[in-house]
Amino acid sequence: MKNTTILSQLPVLLNLASGKPQGTLSASRSLQLALGSLLASLFLVAIWGAAAGSHSLQLAAASALKVPLIVLLSTLSAMPVTLLVLKLSGISYSGRNLFLSICSGVMGGSLILAALSPIVGVYYHTSVLIGSRLAVLSAFVAIVGSGILIVRNASRMRTDKTTSKSLALPLGVFVVVALAAMLQFVALASPVLPNASSFDAGIDGILQR
Repeated sequence: MKNTTILSQLPVLLNLASGKPQGTLSASRSLQLALGSLLASLFLVAIWGAAAGSHSLQLAAASALKVPLIVLLSTLSAMPVTLLVLKLSGISYSGRNLFLSICSGVMGGSLILAALSPIVGVYYHTSVLIGSRLAVLSAFVAIVGSGILIVRNASRMRTDKTTSKSLALPLGVFVVVALAAMLQFVALASPVLPNASSFDAGIDGILQR
């Protein structure tokens, strides 16, 4: 970010993730905030990855690298088709605002994961039955929270010419494609958690289950 670090811009990024209005943003500023949110997200999910894999030092280090890659690649994989659908739909909405809304929503979901990481780490060390289930549950909570924040932030950035309903198609495409990509990236990165789960085999594991 211009003459700043992500750490110094953290209050701005938090306000953005919480849906607070930022006023009129230039194209370069929007891109800076979007990339800053995405980079902050990678750091936050790395904390969760380390906690979820803390059963062993090797797995904790590996998961701290794998989980940010899963989030980054899933988000970037879904962006091209999302922006294409936005363009072809003909609605009056800025692609950079959509990208910013998505990145800020992803950061919000990442904050949820980071906040839940202590309890995930504790249960992985103290409960064989609950540890893995809690880790998966926390991931689902973060995904749902991220989706809600993306929709809310995108709606708040719309103009009078754009209705909330018209944003449903591009946002729906992003969510579906990002989740589909994430499922397969989890399979490629496996193991992320100490205990095996159906998600380790990607879509095949879900369908076979």
